[in-house]
Amino acid sequence: MPAPLALPHRVAGPALLPLRRALREAVRSGGDLVVQCSDVQELSPAGQALLVATSRAARRRGHRLRLVHPSPAVLGALGATGLLHLLSSGPLPGEQDGRLLPASRSRPVSSAPSPPRGAGRASRGPGRARAVPADPPA
Repeated sequence: MPAPLALPHRVAGPALLPLRRALREAVRSGGDLVVQCSDVQELSPAGQALLVATSRAARRRGHRLRLVHPSPAVLGALGATGLLHLLSSGPLPGEQDGRLLPASRSRPVSSAPSPPRGAGRASRGPGRARAVPADPPA
């Protein structure tokens, strides 16, 4: 079994392009695709759509996408959208005592560091801008 593919901290924005390429190549290589999710801190809707598309591509080839060791961010995002079925259940090939091979043996998607959390975002979030009253005329 090939080494699990490790998702980056942010499965969103610019991280999606190299992830899309890595997932596409992994599906083409054949066999069930095991994706390590323990380091994920953010899983955007676009990231979820990518995982669903990857799952469908794997199924068309007679294989499965298996998300293992989900972080709280992954559990929350998949639970909120009804996609928990993407998570693996039962032992996987290569597991020992119910644990997957150490993360150090996982293939990282990208070696580029993730930007700091909240970088490039408005502090109040979308749709939460606060109106600031104009100064009275002098």
